[in-house]
Amino acid sequence: MKIVRSKKWLLGLAIFPTVLLAQDLSRANGDTAKIIRHEFSIQQAVDYAFKNNVNVKNALIEVKKQEQVNREVTSNAYPHINANLGTTYNPNVATQVLPNFISPSTYQVLIDEGVKDGNGNTIVMPSDFGFIAAQFGTKFSASAGISLSQLLFDGQVFIGLQARDATMRFQRKNAEVTEEMIKANIYKIYYQLVVSKTQVELLDANILLLEKLMKDTRIIYENGFAERLDVDKVSVQLTNLQTEKSKVLNTISNGYYGLKMLMGMPMKDELVLTDKLTDDQIKEGILETSNYNYEDRKEYQYAQIGKELFAYNVRRYQLSQLPTVSLTGQYAKNAQRNKWNFFRERRLVYYL
Repeated sequence: MKIVRSKKWLLGLAIFPTVLLAQDLSRANGDTAKIIRHEFSIQQAVDYAFKNNVNVKNALIEVKKQEQVNREVTSNAYPHINANLGTTYNPNVATQVLPNFISPSTYQVLIDEGVKDGNGNTIVMPSDFGFIAAQFGTKFSASAGISLSQLLFDGQVFIGLQARDATMRFQRKNAEVTEEMIKANIYKIYYQLVVSKTQVELLDANILLLEKLMKDTRIIYENGFAERLDVDKVSVQLTNLQTEKSKVLNTISNGYYGLKMLMGMPMKDELVLTDKLTDDQIKEGILETSNYNYEDRKEYQYAQIGKELFAYNVRRYQLSQLPTVSLTGQYAKNAQRNKWNFFRERRLVYYL
């Protein structure tokens, strides 16, 4: 009796244990959200992944982040205007002790003029005049100013301006490469799951054949035309096929979990694959010859843009050794008062 041989299809993914654990935790937490049934062709599965896969979303976010970085680089080349306005209140103006520098001048004038005291004696310069206490400042002070700066030369900024287009192309190409990898993995797992249905059918057919063979062998053994060893051999073969079927079913179940994870689909949702894989599809293009051009691959284009950015980076480091030239101008006003009346009186002290 002929037994149909089945091919083994590998569906191993490193994320399966994590997916199973996540599902168990979801059930443990009492996740009772509505289960959605998805019937997807291969193209629908890819489109769904492009909208929901975390890696694709992050790659698109990186594109937006790069746009903001480029705006920041561009702003460094524009004029910068800064303005400030502030006021200070000193509740107790500090008192400082200074040598008495006023009295010596007065005595010197009296001595030069020959002035005498009330007793008719000539005035003599004292040896020590002591100290005087003085307060410098007022209780209130205010300041206002505006400054303008313009960068005239900075090698790093100019290289950044030149590299803006390359950085945007780099991030966009990164998003394309990410989508391409997600698409390729979905194709692999999707069609492995499609083929696995045929594998289960072959296993079921083999199990039916062995069950019939087992029944016939037992009857022959009971009538004395076969040995017990023949019955045991068929029994072992049947057990092995049943074990193989259990392994395949577990692998298929894990394959669905992995495909959902890759697509960004909730684990609780139901996924049904609608596409079929025929012999004609497998043979399609197998005999066609074409000139393969590796430059058409997105990974190669991504690497080339990275090479271009590295060249910009080298130039940036080289130009960083040159001095930076900038133009700066400032205008400010400062005023002091013992009362806060800056807007009524205009006795201001100006400085530039």
